[in-house]
Formats: sequence, structure tokens, C-alpha cells
Amino acid sequence: MHIFLDESGKPEVFSAKGVNLVANGAATKHLVIAAVKTTDHLSLQQGVTEFKNGLLKDPAICKELSADYALDSFHANHDKEIIRRAFYEYISGLKGIEVHVIVVEKTSCTETLQRNPLTMYGLMSGLLLQGMAHQDNQAEIIFSRQDKRKQFKEQLELEVERIREYYWAKHKRPPEGINLRYQHNPHYSHAGLQIADYVAFATFRHFETNDSKYLASIQGNVRHIYHFNNKEHFTRSRPLKLS
Repeated sequence: MHIFLDESGKPEVFSAKGVNLVANGAATKHLVIAAVKTTDHLSLQQGVTEFKNGLLKDPAICKELSADYALDSFHANHDKEIIRRAFYEYISGLKGIEVHVIVVEKTSCTETLQRNPLTMYGLMSGLLLQGMAHQDNQAEIIFSRQDKRKQFKEQLELEVERIREYYWAKHKRPPEGINLRYQHNPHYSHAGLQIADYVAFATFRHFETNDSKYLASIQGNVRHIYHFNNKEHFTRSRPLKLS
């Protein structure tokens, strides 16, 4: 089993000098993390690669491409609108994945979280993963955050593990023999990360700018959205209301 995580928005609230970046409009109000789980990551990669290759044969798509934008991978924040629409349509009908999302309004968090972006990111990732990573004896967790510092990666993994352990201490213990492995890869390295990026972007646009068109197109394939501050759970049977 593989679980791919990517975010939209950043966890930072304050600058290194203590300036409130959110209040100054220099940082986003929300952080959204999406997780995409699959038991067959190779088929997922193959399917997205074939879909991308099909787009590259579409004359309407080719008109949008250039030497500095050749669609080497999908990235929602940078992709052309025609490509966004096509990939969201693809995601909406995609089988064999399980999608979960967590949303946080950063300035409504505790002072500790606001001043520690790594802790905020780790906490939200841990909450997102706590019920997802125990259906198989082997699970690989792939983060898209690219920070080459070993200390950063280790701290993120420790924070995720802390939240998971806290959850299972309060509930039941996970099955014996669970082996979790963590990786930190660029988003273009796997289709799972690119799908997570698109899901996070769609959810972020809904909460940050009240633009729901992307989320509306894939809502049927999103199993669970959790709003951290409001403690609200949105599912297929109790969907998030979109504008």
C-alpha cells in the first residue's frame, strides 16, 4: 500500500522576524493536505502516464505547450486551464484510489502551531494518516515537501508518528507487524503525488477563494474531508456544500 501526500498553501504564519505573513497578505489563510491511497501504485502511474501521452497528441493541448511548458508532469498551480479541466475529469472517474483531505485555517490554531510550521504540517499529516495506514502490513508514506535537510525530514516523521501513537493509545492498538516507511520525493516523481496535488489545490481554492468549480468536479471521488478548526467531517453521504 502506498499513500501519497501533497499540500496547497503553506504552513507558515510568521516570518523569521516575527511578522504575521497571513495578516499582511503574504501567506495563505489555509493549509490543505490531501492523501491518495492505492494498493497498486504502478497501475496508477501507468494510467496517468498514458493519459498524459494522450493529451500530448491532442491538437488543442499542443497549442498551449512550449519549450518551457511541455507537460512533463501535472502541477495544478502551474498548469494551463485546459489541462486542469482535463486532469480533473480524469481524476473524477479514477478507480482504485482512496482520497482523504484535511483543511486548517492557520490563524485559528494555537500560538504554538502558528509559530512552528513544521509542527503544524506534521500534526495535520498525522491526523490525516491515523486511520489510513493500517489496512496492510506494509505501507509507504510519500511526502512531496522537498526539503533536503535530514533534520527536517526526521522531525516531520517523528511528528506524524507522535500523532498516530496518540490516536491509537486512545482507541485500539493497530494490528501487529505494521511496517511504515517514509519517503520525501518531488511531486513529479509519481502520479500519486500529482493527483494529491490536484485534490489539495481544488480543496484549497474552495476554502481560500470560494472557487468551488474544481472541487465540484471531483467531489464524488473524495472519501473524506476533515476541517480541523471546526471539527467537521464531510463524506460522500454528508458532502461539503459547494458554492
